[in-house]
Amino acid sequence: MESNNTIIYNVDNSASRIDDILNSSNNNFYDSKKIPSRDSLTYINGVYVDVTSIFIDIVGSSDMTDDHNRPTLAKMYRSFISESVAILNSYYECKEINIHGDCVWGVFDTQMKSDIDDVFHVQRKLIV
Repeated sequence: MESNNTIIYNVDNSASRIDDILNSSNNNFYDSKKIPSRDSLTYINGVYVDVTSIFIDIVGSSDMTDDHNRPTLAKMYRSFISESVAILNSYYECKEINIHGDCVWGVFDTQMKSDIDDVFHVQRKLIV
């Protein structure tokens, strides 16, 4: 993965940032009915919001290296990740998707019970 924002780490700047966070007002935290936009979040504010998350992982994937070579494994992982992301993206309530190794997870904005029910529909599609 490429980094396009390399900045030299400075301990003094770090200490200042930490002080700003620790000294920020407790009034900077609020409840919300939905996940806020990323650009409204900072290091000195926070939002309490109800969400539902789902984690999808290939069970026993570390043992797959015993039976398959690298190109085959790469194709299997990419197919799994591609389709998992496609299914998650097909739901409006899914607001965040992340991939870590062979694990794919999604965070859903679940304001209503029907939204939570949709997450169960996602799960059923992913375990077939």
